[in-house]
Formats: sequence, structure tokens, C-alpha cells
Amino acid sequence: MRLLLLSIIFVLLVKSEYMDRELSSLIIDRDNILMINKSNTASLKLLVDQKKEKNELLLQREQQRIKQQGELAFTTESLHNLLYEKEKYHKHWPDDVINWLQQPY
Repeated sequence: MRLLLLSIIFVLLVKSEYMDRELSSLIIDRDNILMINKSNTASLKLLVDQKKEKNELLLQREQQRIKQQGELAFTTESLHNLLYEKEKYHKHWPDDVINWLQQPY
């Protein structure tokens, strides 16, 4: 009976030691996972911040492009008007009008 009792105690001690080691291993694994999680969370936050910055830059560039497009349209229209004004005096005039203009006063 004593031998049985001693063997049960021994088995329980061995099992307890095994459980302690497994618990220690699980604690180490948990700590490693928590560190990886913190690292991934920081990386994710950095990526989100970079995305916001790039979206803001993209929006600014789009607004600048729209502004430049408006200025280009205004400038193009002004140049077309100027060209029209200059060209209307350089068109071919009829010969009788040219003769009339060349007559002395």
C-alpha cells in the first residue's frame, strides 16, 4: 500500500513538473505573441498614417491640377481671342478696298 501511495505521489510530482514546464512554455509563447502583436499594431498604425498623408497629397495635387486646368482654359481662351483680334486685320481684303485705302486724302 505504501508503495502504491508512493508511486501515485511520484506520478503526481512528475505530472506537476511537466505541467509547470508546459505552463512556462505557454507563458513564453504568449509573451512572444504579444510582442509580435505590438509590433504589427505599430506597423499598421504607421501604414494608416502614411495612407492618410498620401491621400492628402493626392487631394492637394488634384486640387492643384483642377486649378491649373482652369487657368489653362482661361489662358487658352485669352490667346485665342488675341489671335482672332490679330488675324482679323491680316485677312485678305478685297482689291477695291485696298485701292480705296491707298488713295491720297
